[in-house]
Amino acid sequence: GTNEYCRLDQLPEDGDEDVEVGPKIRKISQKITHVAGASIAFCASHGYDNCTKSGEYLVRGGDYSDEVAELTEESCSKWISLLNRARLMLVYIFGEGRGQLELLPFDEDSDAVELPTEPDMLVVLRADQMHHKHQSNRGTFSIVSWITAAENSTTRGWTGGLSRTFWATIPTARELVDWAQERLKDLLDMETLDKDTEIPREWQLMMRHSFFRHNRSPVAVRGEAGHLPTTNNTRVLWDAINQGSDFVTDIPYHRWDHELYYDSDPNCWMQAQCWGRGLIKTNVKHGQFIEGVDLFDNKFFGVSNMEATGMDPMQRHILETSYEGLFMAGYTKKTLMGKYIAVFTGCTNPEWNYIDKEAGACSGTGSSQAITSNRTSFLLGIMGPSTSIDCDQSSAGMALMVGATAVTPATERRTESGGDSEAALKPYAEKTKSGDLSVIEGPCIGTMVGWRMTNNGRSAGLHAPSGPAEQEAIADAIRHAGISPLDLDAMECHSAGHLLSDGVEVVSATTVCRGMEGGDREVLILGSIKTNVGIQQEACGITAFLKVLYNISYANNAPTIHLKQLNPHIELGDSAVCFNTEALAYKDSRAFHGCGTRGLGGTNINMICWYSADGSRVPIFKPKMERASFAYWPGGGGLLDSEYKASEGYFIVGSWSNWREPEEM
Repeated sequence: GTNEYCRLDQLPEDGDEDVEVGPKIRKISQKITHVAGASIAFCASHGYDNCTKSGEYLVRGGDYSDEVAELTEESCSKWISLLNRARLMLVYIFGEGRGQLELLPFDEDSDAVELPTEPDMLVVLRADQMHHKHQSNRGTFSIVSWITAAENSTTRGWTGGLSRTFWATIPTARELVDWAQERLKDLLDMETLDKDTEIPREWQLMMRHSFFRHNRSPVAVRGEAGHLPTTNNTRVLWDAINQGSDFVTDIPYHRWDHELYYDSDPNCWMQAQCWGRGLIKTNVKHGQFIEGVDLFDNKFFGVSNMEATGMDPMQRHILETSYEGLFMAGYTKKTLMGKYIAVFTGCTNPEWNYIDKEAGACSGTGSSQAITSNRTSFLLGIMGPSTSIDCDQSSAGMALMVGATAVTPATERRTESGGDSEAALKPYAEKTKSGDLSVIEGPCIGTMVGWRMTNNGRSAGLHAPSGPAEQEAIADAIRHAGISPLDLDAMECHSAGHLLSDGVEVVSATTVCRGMEGGDREVLILGSIKTNVGIQQEACGITAFLKVLYNISYANNAPTIHLKQLNPHIELGDSAVCFNTEALAYKDSRAFHGCGTRGLGGTNINMICWYSADGSRVPIFKPKMERASFAYWPGGGGLLDSEYKASEGYFIVGSWSNWREPEEM
């Protein structure tokens, strides 16, 4: 900017001896405030609620001097926010000489109108609908103010001016937006080279939501599918848990008669005589169940009736969700044949082996853990790596991490995880000839930007949690994503209901993500889907992962239910950590969300997801009122819509026709 304007933040009170303000300036300010107050009352009729008057600026006319002040990040943010929210502009002109105000609507058809100006003139114009330019001599001054829409002008309460990504609805702000984008690139280069730079926190967020360090492209989730409690639609499941639904029920009789195995005594398992072939009883009588295993369409996959009869139900679910996820990603049975697509399945030793059933020719493959991924590759005709992974409750998370690591712009990969859900992973962007990254078109539910796996190593016990190992997994995943711990908006915890393990996990996440300067000012939301659907064992990682993606897509953190009392092992200190027992929106339309899983043998996995709210699923901006910007524009231009034409004509008659023939006006 130039040094030809200054802000009149607050005029001093009468009698203030330190600052002398002319009575004319004070009177002008009062007049502008009076007109602004009267104008604000009409803003609601144009769809602008809670409008306020901005500060006042004193501007000198004429040609600018050669001395130009350097534009800073703070001033750029201020002006973009102000110009984007400006609805009316009030300009009071005073001083010596006359000027000329040029007004031009944003539409391409209208012509410009030139309005002569003179001292002691107040102009009120639509700053959100027209270009405006005032030309005058050096002796002319103006006091300018705006009537602006509310800062939180979007439906979700996100800021409507400068947000995590730059945007401009007002053409006069686009030059500032272009400068900001170039400045963000420069700041990213300096941060990559570890140069010390004082970057405003708001700009750090925008930089990390707009660019990725080292040209590291995210891994896109192009398709997903799930066989879940009460539904085979992951989106429907998310809708339900967002309302606080609990899918854990009493064990149904059509599964088995659980009364034979139930004992209300918590220590009943210690009295079981398993060595004497007696019944092993349990005090658990609830679970979550997936229906529809009997509806497996073996002919669709080319599986014989005999082979389908001996297949583990887990293999049936995996086959179905595999194809459903790939179909969402744009594949069909015909196009899949011969594709180099990898299959990584998180699963465990099948319990199908322990069921009394008739042995057949295909019994070996039907209950083999090794064959689970291979069967998917074989029946779908895909030729990439194919392996099954068993890490207890972190199996699905490990499959996702291995699959994400395998994805490169030159290949097509997908990862399949768990026995009930599936995710198809593909590149999010590809390199152009110039070396830049270009986003690949196609369906995208969300992305993975960082991931890391650690093991507890030698600790207090094989199953004991390790705080340092879990902190290392979280910190390395954040570094791999190229972001700051403060950028993480939320964390989906493993939280399997273990007193000590849950406490260690929460304290580890709090220490890494908010245990630094500024950690008491930016909220970290912690949640867990296990309160809705149970543990789910090897498949819990993919279910939590898909919940995170839909959280971001709907810009809303689904609530954690049944949390009545905080774990006594959790010490949060002064950190801004929140357990969302109700649905909570993100602070902006784009979000980084972590997801962690932990295995029985000390395997710790943490993944960082990133994406933006889906405008087709959740309204991001308030609907605009469909009405004409100007009822009449004296500059003319364009065609008048029929709705604005008179329904009855206007005619004139006079002595020139002896008052006989009216002529249409």
